[in-house]
Amino acid sequence: MFIEIFPENTQKCVKTIKQNNFYYQICYFVSTDSKFPIEMQVSLGEAELAYPAGKYLISDSSYKINQYGNLELSKYDLKLVPMPLDKKSA
Repeated sequence: MFIEIFPENTQKCVKTIKQNNFYYQICYFVSTDSKFPIEMQVSLGEAELAYPAGKYLISDSSYKINQYGNLELSKYDLKLVPMPLDKKSA
């Protein structure tokens, strides 16, 4: 599984929750074993730059163990790392 960000999705968009309460987001696509990639979003901090176009993997630091002892992705701290060149052609 890998994440791909296309050139048209490299800008952060601001999402408003309530007045004076907002967050930043970038859209990306997750490629799984299915025929079509799935569109999803990554939340970004105000100072964080949007990821450039490219293929990415989820950083090991983005996983955590929840209160029930199960592995899950961090809801507010999802980090992406560029996919190594040898895996991009696969």
